[in-house]
Amino acid sequence: TLLFVFLFMARTSYHTVIKELVHHGLLPKELLKQIPKSNISRWLREDMSKYKGSELNEAAVKHGDAIKTVTEFPQMLYAYASIVETLISMVSLATDFKKLVKENKEKVVDIISKTKEVLPLKNITECFKISKGTFYNWVSLVKSECKNSPVGKCLKTFPQQITSSEINRIKKAILNPCTSHWFLKSIYLKGLRDGTIAVSESTFYKVNRTHGFRPSKPKKKKRKYDKGIRAEKPNQYWHLYITKVTTLDGESHDVQIIVDNYSKYVLAAEIVDAPTGANTVKNLRKAHRKAKSTGKHLNVKLIVDGGTENNNFEVEDFIKDSKINIEKFIAKKDTKKSNSMVERVNSDFKQGYIYPRDIENVKQLKRRISYFTHDFNCNRPHSTLNGSTPEEAWTGNEFPLHKCKKHMKTIRNRRIEFNKSQVCNTCKI
Repeated sequence: TLLFVFLFMARTSYHTVIKELVHHGLLPKELLKQIPKSNISRWLREDMSKYKGSELNEAAVKHGDAIKTVTEFPQMLYAYASIVETLISMVSLATDFKKLVKENKEKVVDIISKTKEVLPLKNITECFKISKGTFYNWVSLVKSECKNSPVGKCLKTFPQQITSSEINRIKKAILNPCTSHWFLKSIYLKGLRDGTIAVSESTFYKVNRTHGFRPSKPKKKKRKYDKGIRAEKPNQYWHLYITKVTTLDGESHDVQIIVDNYSKYVLAAEIVDAPTGANTVKNLRKAHRKAKSTGKHLNVKLIVDGGTENNNFEVEDFIKDSKINIEKFIAKKDTKKSNSMVERVNSDFKQGYIYPRDIENVKQLKRRISYFTHDFNCNRPHSTLNGSTPEEAWTGNEFPLHKCKKHMKTIRNRRIEFNKSQVCNTCKI
């Protein structure tokens, strides 16, 4: 207000403050136009130190650019702020934004540390979509980096971290050619059972992902299926399915598979010369003999597809004459559910045991089917069976996976003790 009073006074004398603002180029252009050019020219050449108290304006002179920006270009500040806000909102919508921030946590920690004294910490962390707890955790990680650690953390500060020997055991398990066709979860469960792996499932997957032992497959959008038939005990439901396999000699072969629903145990897997009732009965007899060997009273519901090889007088006569109670149902006709359970086993059979191999003829195919039946039933643990193999689940001798937790706790205590005994060359403790 005082400034405008002096500018519009009838007298032609000006306040010293105006002279100094003009001299230092800090007076807004709108006001500068109202002063005679001769006065401006004289004030620009004039030595301002002759005026008492001129040193009070030295701070303003030092921060002249900032004052100009605030006084003359406020819209510029708003524009920059809008651009930054828009960029943050766009980037934060990216599907891999959290991954991007995590991979650059050193830079994130650095910029937050520099600005948290000026801006509220909560506001800054929200820009990066992280919590204050995550920020402080990253601070400790960045400050505790260690080249001697297999995961880059200080052995003293993070004694619970995995050791190099454990990583080597995980590598050996994943790269084992005998189990290369297994899912990673089955390899993990096998390691838990054998005592060679004693880390959590998430750590196991993280080690594989970090070191690239087995390349991860691109994630596919999961299709939603209705929940299929679920048995409560072995030999409650059997699934019968026929699939085709073509060998390198160009011959196409029919493979018939019978699977127990509860345990996924493959009761029969045989090459048939044709999809006929006689061949179906032949494989049903094989499954029948295995079931009888358990010595239990059985009531089996047999789920089949609508093909003629499954629905004919030969199959009906066998069911009628068999010494165990078998009741046949046609999938999606007699039952609302499909034969999807055995279709998943068939997919496993082809993807894991057939396609990765160059099977030249029917002789090699027979050997491969025999290997599949034994390996799938007896060696490979299944997550849906809580770490048991199909044979263990089918015979009622499930593996007590909960006992592995005790072993894992023992190994964890040894790991902590070992890491604490190491000397960290980074932090010198």
